[in-house]
Amino acid sequence: MMPGRTWPWLLVAALFLQSGIAASAAPETFEAGRDYQRLPGQAQTLADDKIEVVEFFMFSCEHCLIFEPILQAWEQRLPKDVVLRRMPVALGVIGKRDARIFYTAQALDVGAQIQAATFDALQRQKQVLRSDDEVRAFFVDKGIKAEAFDQAFYSPEVESQMTQGVLLAQLYGITTVPSIGVDGRFRLSAQQSRTYQRFLRITDYLVNTSR
Repeated sequence: MMPGRTWPWLLVAALFLQSGIAASAAPETFEAGRDYQRLPGQAQTLADDKIEVVEFFMFSCEHCLIFEPILQAWEQRLPKDVVLRRMPVALGVIGKRDARIFYTAQALDVGAQIQAATFDALQRQKQVLRSDDEVRAFFVDKGIKAEAFDQAFYSPEVESQMTQGVLLAQLYGITTVPSIGVDGRFRLSAQQSRTYQRFLRITDYLVNTSR
């Protein structure tokens, strides 16, 4: 075939490739009921001037442990109008222990330190933290005075946060972890999302929807 007759085919191929690139660049969309749930009512949010994203987790959940560094990286790039709030789910005896450890650490202003240490102790070191004495020894080992721990562990502040956490999990309809609530209006789970990356892409989508 003469060179002068080949250019239309090259043009068609170029247009085809261009259309394929445009299609692949189309924004990803998600569907309520399939990828996430829209709550029947409005759950309470603490950040009135920001879009609140709540991660529901348990220290004893291996999936939460795997998800934690992925979530931390995602948190680093959050825009100023979005805030991430972590919420332990007090399901059963183990969940209640997880929640009390979390809120006690918050009350003692060592939340980040104890959160990382608790994941490590329970899942990597297989440490037992069932009794009050075992939990106290765990905090003391992390540099917290026993007297300060005792004052915080069953304090009215921690008890109130435990109650509020249970209520919020109920309002969001949380039955599995890790799950995420967005703006008091949407709920999604890692199990439903299939991958952690898709889990957060849906979260980003719902944040944009909330805007």
